Amino acid sequence: MAFAPSGVPLQVTPSPSGAISWEILVDGAKAALDKLQACKRAAENRFELKRRLLAHTLQQIGLKSLRTPTATLTLAEASLKAIAVAPEDIPACWWKPQPPKLDQDRLTKAIRTRDKALKEAEALTDPEERGRALAEVTARPGSNRGRSSDRRLAAGLS
Repeated sequence: MAFAPSGVPLQVTPSPSGAISWEILVDGAKAALDKLQACKRAAENRFELKRRLLAHTLQQIGLKSLRTPTATLTLAEASLKAIAVAPEDIPACWWKPQPPKLDQDRLTKAIRTRDKALKEAEALTDPEERGRALAEVTARPGSNRGRSSDRRLAAGLS
């Protein structure tokens, strides 16, 4: 036994063939949910309308606060806030300089590229060739001496 949104028990009876059509139950639940959401939106809209009407009324009669037995209504001053619609039109004097930010993705890619180059260099069987390859990979990053691995590494770290 299930309960409908109103709290009333919902009786589910099988079809003549004995099988419950779950699609029908799902569609019914969606319809009930849509109806409840529409009621919620309508209540929120009514609340907002009443709030605005009360604020306008207090403003028109010149009261900042109104005490009632159930609540105190207070009209608060809202401060102005600039909203940048076209940031490119705002002069440079209004922009704050930003500190540099680490590019984590680029750094990770450069580390992976260097790690891959080290593994490739270590996999070489000729000791002389391995030594040159390791020297190129372990050389200072960004120092481009014309070697292909230096260019690849510098491209990854710069």
